[in-house]
Amino acid sequence: MLLDIEGIFMNDLPVFLKILIGLVLFGWGYYRYRQVIKPDKVGFHKFNFLYKFQRNAFIYALMACGLIMVMRELVILIWF
Repeated sequence: MLLDIEGIFMNDLPVFLKILIGLVLFGWGYYRYRQVIKPDKVGFHKFNFLYKFQRNAFIYALMACGLIMVMRELVILIWF
């Protein structure tokens, strides 16, 4: 059948789960960005450089990985 909507969505359930996980990762990263990086007025100096660099890198990695997961799965879902 050409319009077997239930079959299409049930076969692509892992795709939707990956999209959901990607959105959660991006949302968590954005939440941490708004809570931690945005109000930080001090900036970097030699006493807190390593800590702040690791913290900011983790937050940006969360956002990037979430966005990459969502975009990859959407391209696969739409293209194929």
